[in-house]
Parts: sequence; C-alpha cells; structure tokens
Amino acid sequence: MKLLFKLLLAANVVFFLAIWFYPMQPATEKQLLIPDSKKMILLTELGQEIPAIELEPDQIEAEITPEQTSLQLPETEEVDPILCYTLGPFKKESLANQVTNQSAEQAISMQIRKSTEREYMGLLVYLSGHENRKQVQATARDLSSKGIKDFIVINEEDKPNSLSLGVFGLKKNATRRINLISKLGYKPLTEARYRQRDIYWLDYKTDNQQKILELLTAELKTKGVSQISRQCPG
Repeated sequence: MKLLFKLLLAANVVFFLAIWFYPMQPATEKQLLIPDSKKMILLTELGQEIPAIELEPDQIEAEITPEQTSLQLPETEEVDPILCYTLGPFKKESLANQVTNQSAEQAISMQIRKSTEREYMGLLVYLSGHENRKQVQATARDLSSKGIKDFIVINEEDKPNSLSLGVFGLKKNATRRINLISKLGYKPLTEARYRQRDIYWLDYKTDNQQKILELLTAELKTKGVSQISRQCPG
C-alpha cells in the first residue's frame, strides 16, 4: 500500500513538472492555412530588373484630374470705360472750331453738330389798335412830348400800325415800362419774342475726363457751354 501511494505521488510530480517546463500552445495561435493560396514572388527575387515605363507629356497631363488642379482665370488688364459726352451749346461756329482744334492736340476726336433752335429774346411791350399810320404817328408825337423817346413803328402781319416800346430780357424791366406807359393813359400789350438761330455742339467720346475738364475753361462756362452726358452710339 505504501508502495502504491509513493508511485502515485511520483507520477503527479512528473506530470506537474512536464506542464511547468513544456506549456501547451493555445489553439488560437495556430496558423491558418488558406487553401490553394500561392506566395507572391517579386521579380527582384528572381534576379530580373524592373523595366522603366516612360509616359508621353500629353499622357501625363491626361492623368491629372480637375480636382488636382486649381482653376486659374486668365489675367485681364483693367481698361477705363469709354464715356460719351457733348460740349455746348456754342453760339459761334468759330468758337466751336477753336475747341475742336484744341482737342485734336490732346488726341480727342470731336465732331461738330449744328442745330437750329428758337432763342428767347425777351418781352415785347407795344401799343396797338391804330386804324392807320397817321394815328400811329400821332401817338408817337404825344409820347415824345411826355418824355418817351424809345419807340419804333412796326407793321407786322399780326400787329398792323403798332408802336413798339422795346423788348426787355428781364421781366421786371418790362413791368416798369408797362407801368410808366399806363400812367400816361395808354394800355400797352406784351408778347414773348423769339428768334431762330444756329447753334453748335461738339460730340465726342473719351476715357480721360481730366483732358476734357482742361478744355472746358471758365471763359466757356460764362458763355453757357457745359458738358452733357449722352449715350454712346451702338
């Protein structure tokens, strides 16, 4: 019995020593083999050189996608806008020609344009209602005796046998004349007077306003000349 116990004890000791020195590998650490798999062999392992592939420039550009490039817009030069204007009006053609010659020296092309307009002269103060020329002369002598010297006999189609007492550019001067004649016992009439005249305009286009301002002198401004913006012809 003691011998059997010693044998079992010795067997257990041997078993634990075997486990201690030779541990068991887990099943998860076993290498899994893929059926029918083949190992990739590099050309360098076979002693062969890898041939170089040369691409043409157009092929290289073809490989570049729009996402890989930045959009570059062509550079545009800033150009001053062309503006069209008119200088005028000029009452004398000679003055318009003078400004045109000055503009040519600054490389500005101007075209003269003539138009006919009705110009306001003033307010006509006159006496009417005479039946004949003799009555007109009698009124003239009466005014002259009362100190009125500025008058002229007119015989227009719509004003026969009339006596003009003057044309006044300012209304206040015409009113003063009317009041004076009315105090002498007469009833003067008034009418706006106009005349036809030729005026001149200078049409041009430019991208440099400074040059035009140099042409538009203070003297021209006093004569009523100004710069007028207009639409450029299509």
